[in-house]
Amino acid sequence: MYFKESSKDGQPLKFPHLQPLRDMFANLTIMKPSKSDCMVASAEFSDLTELEKKIPVFLLIAVSTAPSRQDRREAIRQTWGTKCGGEVVCKFFTDGIQISKEDQQKLLQEKQIYKDLEFQPVNGGRTFGLRYLYQMMWAAVKYDFKYYLRLDDDYFVCLERLQHELRHRPTKMLSWGSYHCHNMLVYVDEAWTLFTHDVIVRILSQDPQRMLCHPHADQELPIWMDSVFNKTDDVTHFDDKRLYHYPPARTVDRFKNLANACDSHMGIHGSSPELMRIFWKSSNDTAKEVTTITEISATCKRPFIFDITFMALPYKFDLRPCIKNPQWTPGETMWAGILCGSKKGTLSCS
Repeated sequence: MYFKESSKDGQPLKFPHLQPLRDMFANLTIMKPSKSDCMVASAEFSDLTELEKKIPVFLLIAVSTAPSRQDRREAIRQTWGTKCGGEVVCKFFTDGIQISKEDQQKLLQEKQIYKDLEFQPVNGGRTFGLRYLYQMMWAAVKYDFKYYLRLDDDYFVCLERLQHELRHRPTKMLSWGSYHCHNMLVYVDEAWTLFTHDVIVRILSQDPQRMLCHPHADQELPIWMDSVFNKTDDVTHFDDKRLYHYPPARTVDRFKNLANACDSHMGIHGSSPELMRIFWKSSNDTAKEVTTITEISATCKRPFIFDITFMALPYKFDLRPCIKNPQWTPGETMWAGILCGSKKGTLSCS
């Protein structure tokens, strides 16, 4: 069993209704002859058991990372990740399925050394929505956090600036990130999504049998939000223009020698390991003046609507029940369309 109906002191647990999703993910960790060479041992996966006494923390950061991206994880550990600790907990989440024996050995060694790597039972490819759900569930059943930040592994974060600023931001009903503003498609990008605890609890209040997933998490997220919040709910949608999003910073000349990155930015997406180290040398990541929140209603003059039928290729896919463990792009191990065996450090797994 993945949960008890109540804790030892008789207090009800918050997420017993999620048991069908727990079971779905748990079943994926069971070693079967057909895939025994392509997954880590069942005991290595992070389970979704709800703790009776959750760990209190101010900020919980979940960094989503592909198995082969050890270079990015090392860059984070050597730069902004050095400020994790104490009231800020930082964890990497990577796939434990569809990876070669050689990569498994590398990852298990990395996990043992750093104690910051969690395995999720998700197949590679465009399954970001399932990863996003798993990470959110794990966070909610393990930690009593005030803020939850989910990141891509190529995001440089001005963590000290962020930590200071959170002391002055709303403690409830906050969604903070970089928003897309298109006709009939206004939504926060999944690369950086920061929420207060109550927003996560509300999202996870959905019926697990009816919860919908998408290959790209930022398309399922507005569907989830619409299903649990109504027009009278006063959610603050903070469209932070200090978050650099696109094109990837590693392709933009002005970032190659950027000094004092944290004077003008809160985070920089698309940062290569080399760029992270450049930023870190002179980041000036300290407490700054807290600016006024720029709500999406001020930064985007289009109606705050997300109509998935308006999404264009290559991001256009159908929504499917999460409980079915949907797979939209079988065979892919990375979003870039790179198949198993053609990415550095990723060997064939069949």
